[in-house]
Amino acid sequence: MIPVVQRNYFIDFCKLLGLALIILAHVGITDWLKEIRNFDVPLMVFISGVLSVNSFARSKSVWDYLKKRFFRLLLPTWIFLTIYFVFLLFFSQKFPPLNIVLKSFLLQNDSIGYVWIIRIYLMCAIIVPFAKKLCLFNKSWVFIGLVYLIYEVLYLLGIGVNCRIIESTLYYVIPYGVVLIFGMQYQNFSRKTCYVLCISSTLIFLSLELFFYAQNNCFVFVQNFKYPPRILYLSHAVMFISFLMLFMNKKFSITNKYVLLASNSTLWIYLWHIMALLLVKKFLPESTHYVLKYFIVILITLVIVFLQNKVVDYLERRKKYSFLKVFRG
Repeated sequence: MIPVVQRNYFIDFCKLLGLALIILAHVGITDWLKEIRNFDVPLMVFISGVLSVNSFARSKSVWDYLKKRFFRLLLPTWIFLTIYFVFLLFFSQKFPPLNIVLKSFLLQNDSIGYVWIIRIYLMCAIIVPFAKKLCLFNKSWVFIGLVYLIYEVLYLLGIGVNCRIIESTLYYVIPYGVVLIFGMQYQNFSRKTCYVLCISSTLIFLSLELFFYAQNNCFVFVQNFKYPPRILYLSHAVMFISFLMLFMNKKFSITNKYVLLASNSTLWIYLWHIMALLLVKKFLPESTHYVLKYFIVILITLVIVFLQNKVVDYLERRKKYSFLKVFRG
C-alpha cells in the first residue's frame, strides 16, 4: 500500500512562483528583471521531479505512468492550440502558416512560442522511470556529471547543433534531466548539502560571468545560454533553486482555496495566458507599462481558468465523464 503523503504547501508556492515568473517574462520586462527571473523554467522542472516521485509510485506500471503524463500534458495543449488557431482565424481573419501550426503541435521552439516547455515536461516524464532506477546507485551523480560534461563538450564543438532532432531532444533532455533528478532527490538532501549547492553554484555563475567579461569586456545575459540550457544558465538557476530548498523544510501553509486551485491548475493557467497575451497585444498600446500588462494578463487568465473549472464542476455533477479530467491540472 502506498502511504498517504502530506501536502507540501511550499511546493504549491514554488509552482506559483515559477509560473508567475514565466508569465512575467512574456510581457516585455526590462533586461535586468528578465535576467533575475531566468530560473523559472528549471524551477518548474525541479518541482516536477519532486512530484514525480509520488506520482510514479502511485502508478501501476511504467506505461501507466507515461500514459497519465501524456494525457495530462499533451491533450490539454493540443486542445488549447486548436482553440487558439480557430480564435486567431476569426480574430485576425487570417490563418498562420501551416508550418507554424505543425511546429506548434510538435511543441517546437520556432512555433507560436511558449509551448516548447510542454516538450520539456514530456521528455522529463519519459526519463523518470530510468532516473528513478539510476538514483538507487551510489555513484549515480558521477555518471550524471559525466553525461552532462559530455553534453557541454559536444555542444561547444557544434556536434548536432544544426540537427533539429538532436538539438530539440538530446540537448534539452540532458540538462533538464539533471534538474529533474535534483528534484527527485531533494528529500535526501541535508541542509548542509543545500548550502553547498547554493554556494558552489553561485561561485560557478560568478566565475563564468567574470570569464565572459574578461573576454568581451561586458557581462553576458543568462538568456543567451537558455536554448538549449548550458552551464551559465543552469548555475544561475541552481543558485536560486538551492536557496529556495533551504526553506522547504520550514513550516509553510497555504490555506486559501483559490491559491490551491491555481496551484492545481498551473497547466491551463500557462496555456490560457498565451491567449491573454494575444488580447493584450491587440488592445493595449505598445507603450503600456509592463506592470499593467502583467496584471491584465494574470487577471484575464485567472478568470478564464476559474470559469473553466466551474463548467467542469457543473458537468461532473451531472455525470462523471472521465475525459473532463483533461481540463484540470
